[in-house]
Amino acid sequence: MKSNHTFKILLFFGLLFFLGASYAQISQGSIRFGPDISYSNSKLKIDGISAKFKQSNLNAGITGGYYVIDNLEIGVSLGLLSNKSKVESYEEKQSGFTFGPHVAYMVPISDNLYLPILGGFGYNSLTIDTDYDELTFGGISFGVGTGLEYLIDHKIGARMSLGSDFGTLKDNDSEAEIDVNAFQFGVGVSFYF
Repeated sequence: MKSNHTFKILLFFGLLFFLGASYAQISQGSIRFGPDISYSNSKLKIDGISAKFKQSNLNAGITGGYYVIDNLEIGVSLGLLSNKSKVESYEEKQSGFTFGPHVAYMVPISDNLYLPILGGFGYNSLTIDTDYDELTFGGISFGVGTGLEYLIDHKIGARMSLGSDFGTLKDNDSEAEIDVNAFQFGVGVSFYF
């Protein structure tokens, strides 16, 4: 049964490769730059505080990359986070950023439609400001994702992405840790040069 499942996976990726070879390519030397907005639903478990939180965030970011070969982009991403929660008289504000490299392979589905396969990692900084305390966490997180990108005249693209981020952030002062497991849905615009 397992070999049948493995065969189906290999057949799927073989079909993607075959389809990709028969359609337009994003040429080596192309540069992509663009903003994106993502919605994430996170489950945070903070060790040392005995608390679990579920939260939703709206994040904004900017990405850029260079195509080292046809359809393979290597680039950097910068994301910003701002969130405010209030329960009765208790208020919590979160702000932070993430910065790091990424790689994306654009599998062509048709002349203007691509399936990006994304991966990357980055440094995260998160500040949690409550009525009683302020904690600053930092660490490395990893992300994987996919989506669809439609290119209009191969100069402007509209991108939709789905992905997952995971990692552990630590606070140096309190020894508290945040285990991050986030699912993201994002939309963005890409400009190609």
